[in-house]
Formats: sequence, C-alpha cells, structure tokens
Amino acid sequence: MSTLTAILDSKGRLVVPKQMRERDALEDGDLFVIDPHSEAGTITFVRVENPLVRLVAESRAEYEAGNFQSIEEVAAELGVDLDGE
Repeated sequence: MSTLTAILDSKGRLVVPKQMRERDALEDGDLFVIDPHSEAGTITFVRVENPLVRLVAESRAEYEAGNFQSIEEVAAELGVDLDGE
C-alpha cells in the first residue's frame, strides 16, 4: 500500500483513510491504544479487543439460541428459596 495521509482536526481527531479502514476491517467503536513511548514525531496505534464487547456478543448469541434459564429455574436447581420464607 502506498503512503496514506490523515489530517488532524481542531478537536484533535485523526480520520483513518477509507482504504485502510476497509483493508483492516476497522469499524465504529473499535478500541485503540496509543503507544506513548513512540519515537518523536511518530504515533503508534494498536487495535485491542474490548473483552466486554465480546462477552456481550457471546451472551446475546446464547440468549437468542434459547440457551438461558430464568432466575427462578436456577434457584430451583440450587434449592434456593427466592421468597425468603
């Protein structure tokens, strides 16, 4: 890939060029860490996975597949009285 450029706006935002977003499958909400120890004049961004986003997606898939129990069902299996009597 040839050199790409980005312009810093007045709010400090850099826009990742569309060609790079498509190539690397970057999406809205992706999380990046900025390396503060980069050489002078260089900014290094590292995309990281947000584990909470992954867990929510997995939980949603399990729920939609019908793999869930109500609190009452879990309590009954564990012998817990939810009425507190």
